[in-house]
Amino acid sequence: MPFSRSFARWCAPVVAVAMIASVPVAAHAAETGAFGSVDLGKIQAGYAKRGDLEKSIQDLGERLTAAMKQQESSDMLDAAHEKQLGDLLVKPNITDADRAAISKLMAQSSADATELAGFSRSRT
Repeated sequence: MPFSRSFARWCAPVVAVAMIASVPVAAHAAETGAFGSVDLGKIQAGYAKRGDLEKSIQDLGERLTAAMKQQESSDMLDAAHEKQLGDLLVKPNITDADRAAISKLMAQSSADATELAGFSRSRT
């Protein structure tokens, strides 16, 4: 029995505090007919932000896929030029100078592929 008495002594003040604290909440609920409120503006802003993030992720994925395909098509570059091309292709804001450098590297790869094909034809 000593356990139940000590529990009752401890539990009674906790229950009393909870009941006293619930009175303002119950009064507010009776006045407004609700226990809380929802800020629809915040919800809509959250959905808009999520949509913007999803769009930017999709755009980044498309850009990286295009860069990867472009880099795959230039397989005749050496490691240094391949890295340079990769760095240029994934830049967020490509300038005209970057586009010219990309075109130059792609042309070099194409010329090297043509030269290699010429060597293989001349050997046969």
